Amino acid sequence: MSRTVPVFRGESLFWALDAALAVWLFGFLDGAQERRLEDDPWWAERLHSWQVTAIVGGTSVFDLPEEWVDDRLETFTTLALDSVASLREQDELDTALLAKRLVFGDATTSASRYHQRKQETVATEPIALLGEALVDLAHGTLPPPPKGHRVVLRDRRRT
Repeated sequence: MSRTVPVFRGESLFWALDAALAVWLFGFLDGAQERRLEDDPWWAERLHSWQVTAIVGGTSVFDLPEEWVDDRLETFTTLALDSVASLREQDELDTALLAKRLVFGDATTSASRYHQRKQETVATEPIALLGEALVDLAHGTLPPPPKGHRVVLRDRRRT
């Protein structure tokens, strides 16, 4: 069963399915690895945190920085939209392949939940839309929630 993960930037947040976030994150993290972002301590800390989110899913949070320095927002946006474009190259993903590919060392990720619940494929468009929402959140352009649907969390647990 999928769980939801709160996705934050400052006081703005929305909820995402952990399995969908993990699938999107793998595209993002692949791009980050190709650019060797882990060599920068600022990026290394965030990339590690986001890997943990992909692994533990619903028991974590996905936190975007409130302040972006230098060209980091541009780098995040480029990698995020590259992940979105990659997802849109296919209409669906085979969940058995996701479960085998989307791992960190010996740790499976929350992306394997699709396969665990016997779902053979997963549509990519909702995951691509999640990636676009993350970009909007990072830029501060995410639309406000509908009236009466604002969620406030008093305690953010970090893992």
